Amino acid sequence: MKVNRVIVTVCCVLCSILILAFSPPSPAFDLRKSLSDAVNKVEKTLKNADEKKQDALNTKSKASEAATPGGAASSASAGNLPQAKLPGASSGGGGVFSKGPIDPGNPTNLTNSFKAGDNIYGLLQGKKTWRELYKATGKNELGLLVFFYIDGQKKTNMYVNLRSPQSIDSKYLVLDVAPSPEMMVNYKDPGILFTESRGLRFGPMMFTKELSQLSPGKHTIRFEVKNYGEDLSTGEFQIEGSDFSVYAALHDKIRSEDTGRRTMPAPGMTNKELEKEMTALLKNAGWPEVVRIVIKDKDWWLDRASGGNSPIVSRHIDAAAAARDNDGSYYYRIVTFQQMKRIDGSFGKLEISFTGDKVPIPKDNILK
Repeated sequence: MKVNRVIVTVCCVLCSILILAFSPPSPAFDLRKSLSDAVNKVEKTLKNADEKKQDALNTKSKASEAATPGGAASSASAGNLPQAKLPGASSGGGGVFSKGPIDPGNPTNLTNSFKAGDNIYGLLQGKKTWRELYKATGKNELGLLVFFYIDGQKKTNMYVNLRSPQSIDSKYLVLDVAPSPEMMVNYKDPGILFTESRGLRFGPMMFTKELSQLSPGKHTIRFEVKNYGEDLSTGEFQIEGSDFSVYAALHDKIRSEDTGRRTMPAPGMTNKELEKEMTALLKNAGWPEVVRIVIKDKDWWLDRASGGNSPIVSRHIDAAAAARDNDGSYYYRIVTFQQMKRIDGSFGKLEISFTGDKVPIPKDNILK
């Protein structure tokens, strides 16, 4: 179109020059001004023609969209049928929420607006299977890194470990936020392990604890599944109320139910001499009867003065220590043991540097 306009303009200018060249001269004649006026007149005429043509095309396009739901690009022949936007869905895959359990195959009754005291159920969906998104061909276990935010502030990020081919080859993860204990799905599937931090298991146990501590008003809760910074599934909802303490009672119920199924963390290494030394330290620290030690880490972690390649100052390792309490109940705690580095490069005596909260556990499950 632009080429045609240029050709027309040039032709008009040449014609004007030829006419003027054979016309009688006039004392007041200004050749430059006349040429400029001729060009402007031609450009204006072409512009008006273009605008009329564009108006006609727009009218035709709107008529086509009105006749086809979702617009021309939504036609079945294009392979791009229209999809309703799910409440709470965001970029990447879609995170959706509901006040009742969600059927992954047919998510319905979705919402992203809740009141304090509502039950909340979530579903994090990927655009492809988790195996494809994480490029996990041939793997039998896969960790989904899930981030948890409240009002834009990251509360934590932890792994949900998929330990069965069925869960790895799935496109979704059921994420109970504040479920009814009877309807809760999380923690019951042995093929999906929700990791734990300081006595709180990631998932509804942790989420209800955080919800119970919210201040009166409106808050935004957000979840993200990431892989090296790439958003694989994100979703958020808002919750409003004047009193969120109702979630404290729900937290206690969920925790109590989970306790009945709880077992000791999986061992990362077995070192009988180190376990014996750990047990002696705990007894000296006033622990009651120590029943079992499970070293969680596969190896020691090196502690550097300021990160990077700075000098190593110590090393540490985590263990789960199970014990019998004074009231006859049983629990375990995550304990961090540390050794300071000596001048000669060796490591010193074993010390306790951190002790986590008590995690109740049935006696019969300690040795499982």
